[in-house]
Amino acid sequence: MSLILEGLINDPRVKGDTEAYSNCGIAARNIMNFLLANSQDPNIDRLASYRGTSLVTKTYTTDIPASKAILEKILDMLAEPNFNIAYFSSLTEDLKEIYKDDPDFCINAYKRIFEHQENSHDPAPMHGGVLMSFSSSRHDQFHTCHFRLQQLFPKLIKVKPDLAIPLGLSISNSFIDGRNQNGIIIPETITLPKQFVVLGINAEFQVDMSHYWNQNLMRTDSV
Repeated sequence: MSLILEGLINDPRVKGDTEAYSNCGIAARNIMNFLLANSQDPNIDRLASYRGTSLVTKTYTTDIPASKAILEKILDMLAEPNFNIAYFSSLTEDLKEIYKDDPDFCINAYKRIFEHQENSHDPAPMHGGVLMSFSSSRHDQFHTCHFRLQQLFPKLIKVKPDLAIPLGLSISNSFIDGRNQNGIIIPETITLPKQFVVLGINAEFQVDMSHYWNQNLMRTDSV
């Protein structure tokens, strides 16, 4: 059923038919709610994380409040021990489908996902095909989620700069503070936070001189 629905959602003719596309959204949310309600079954949980999440994001605009409520349930999984990271692999990949229509939800997703630190290096399954399956550590998979969000961030700034700029700086400052507490950053490189105004927004950035790392790694002489 999910395969058929996905085919309909991706069909331009269906997207051009308001009623048909709306019905696809209702079906997507009904399927996802069913999958989440029965996610104690590992096979259903896998289907929900990879396909169900994508169905909801692709039909997000058919009912934004109802779709958001489902995706909020996924974000709430961050509080659960050993949550299925595949949900966040799908969500961070598919935020590009909805950031223009609901930037406020995306800002909240960024905040909650970056607040979570996945320190486990236990193996976790990755999405595979029928003949092969793959796995990597939980830490690496969640770090990939962060990478996807970083790639989308420049587009999010253009849509919602008043919230995205403070959010980005907050994430950066928290990262620097964490590295400093763990003794990774040389103490002499930490200076007082710099305050500045960008697009009329008061901002603060914690300086750690890390821009020198890239400069030192780049060749400036001819080869």
